[in-house]
Amino acid sequence: KKYKINNFYGLPGTNFTVGSLIATLCGVPFKLPNFPFDRFWKVKDYIFYSKILNKHKCIQDLLNEKNYNTEFIVNYGINFQGLNNFLKNHSFDKIYSNEDLKKLYKPNPNGFFGAIPDADLFDFALKRIEKNINKKFFIVINNTDTHKPGNLYSREKCEDLLNLNEIDIAYLCTLKKLNKFITKIDNMKL
Repeated sequence: KKYKINNFYGLPGTNFTVGSLIATLCGVPFKLPNFPFDRFWKVKDYIFYSKILNKHKCIQDLLNEKNYNTEFIVNYGINFQGLNNFLKNHSFDKIYSNEDLKKLYKPNPNGFFGAIPDADLFDFALKRIEKNINKKFFIVINNTDTHKPGNLYSREKCEDLLNLNEIDIAYLCTLKKLNKFITKIDNMKL
């Protein structure tokens, strides 16, 4: 069976890695007022994340107020695109960056900024869910195997798909690993 995804676009302010994460967590597209979006990529200092939305409540802020255990698992450097600055105002109880993950798992040689394979990321996330099973919890899992440029899936974890084109392999491999992850969560009877 052949799959193809066409005409899939993000809103302005959501079509870059951390911008889409902020939009998801905070419910608003990330776009600085009076700041042309094309100039964003030329900015070297992402310090403005520490000020943007600092009076706005994101999902983790609301759940922290309700005494949820909140965890953030990011499979790239915490400083990437100034994510660390955003997290200063919108923190989680525990944050695991890919520096933490690489101490436990072998990095994907083709990975985005030394990321571990998504299959291992989902394995780590399952362990965190099991640890929190008797608590109110919220976990954000930020995977990277389908990240452009390069669709950096782990070749050794997707050997059965290598006859397809690169984007299809990345998408279908992640979908397969995600499906196994969700099945395991379903079996936990949370």
